[in-house]
Amino acid sequence: MLTRYHYTNTYQIPELKKITVSFSLQQSRFERKNLPKLLLASTLITGQKTKPVLTKRGDASFGIRKNDPVGTKVTLRGQNALNFLDFVATLVLPRVKNFEGLKSNNINLPKAFNFQINNALAFPQLEMAYERFDNLGPISVSLITSNKNAKNMEAFWRMQGLPFISEYPS
Repeated sequence: MLTRYHYTNTYQIPELKKITVSFSLQQSRFERKNLPKLLLASTLITGQKTKPVLTKRGDASFGIRKNDPVGTKVTLRGQNALNFLDFVATLVLPRVKNFEGLKSNNINLPKAFNFQINNALAFPQLEMAYERFDNLGPISVSLITSNKNAKNMEAFWRMQGLPFISEYPS
């Protein structure tokens, strides 16, 4: 990328800062008895201990009280983030049903790229015990970089191995 985009310094090359992975259940009312299952699933997928996400205030229309757990979140940095990105790009995304590629319009310029994996059973760690993890909701993945400009973000993610939908089908 140094020669392709005419960077004058190696520190101008974008790098992956962190990956945030969020989990939630499909139903709006999160039951406390499902929290250990969700924590176990997110720990198996990321290989790192996860943190439960609690509500800040209650909402009677959704039946949620203050400090009820609504999901889990984990932040991966450094080598763990690179390993997870490689794992998702090579093993998980090809296993998603009807997967054609990631959409480039999900790139939130200039620093973030967000996508969602709707089927949690695409992860091989969860597939073996599918009875236990059958009602997991979508998994949101947010990739954060140190980029300053927006024009080369899709090329950066392609170099990292993420499959995008081609604009011009062959």
